[in-house]
Amino acid sequence: ELVMGVEEEEEGEGGELRRPKSAAKFRTVSERRRMSPVRDMKRKQKKVSDTTLVPEVDFDWDKAESVPLFKKPVDPRSGEDYWLDPSAISSAADGAMQKKKKNRRPVDRAMQAKLRQEVVNPYKQNWILYAIGAVLVLALLSQIFPQNQPIIRIPDL
Repeated sequence: ELVMGVEEEEEGEGGELRRPKSAAKFRTVSERRRMSPVRDMKRKQKKVSDTTLVPEVDFDWDKAESVPLFKKPVDPRSGEDYWLDPSAISSAADGAMQKKKKNRRPVDRAMQAKLRQEVVNPYKQNWILYAIGAVLVLALLSQIFPQNQPIIRIPDL
C-alpha cells in the first residue's frame, strides 16, 4: 500500500517516516524516459568467438563440378553448341513459306491506295523542309554573289 509516497516497508518503527532509497519510484514514465542516458545510434559489432566458427571440412576438389559464371558465346556453325541437319532446315523452311503463301489473302486495290497515301503524305506536306531549303539556297547565293547582299540597318535605341 502506498501512503503519501511512502511504502509500508519504508515506515520505521513507531510509525515514523524514512526517506526513500531513490526518487525514481515517484517519477512518471515520460520523466523516466527524459532522464535516462542517451543511447548510441552506432551499430555494435558482434564479436565472433572461436567456438562459433565452422570447423574445416576436407573437400575433394577433384570430384567437384566446375561451372563458369558467364557462358562463352559459341558460334553454332562451329558445331560446339549443337548440330542441325541442313536438309531438314531447308525442307521445314520451304514448308513454312508454302503455308504462308497458301494462307495469304489478296489485298483490295482501295486498301493499297490508302496505305500508299498514308506513307507518302508526310513527305508531300513537309513545308518546314521547303522553308529550310529556301534559306539554304539564299545563303548559298549570297556566298556566290557577295556584291548583291542586302544591308539591314537596325536603329540604335
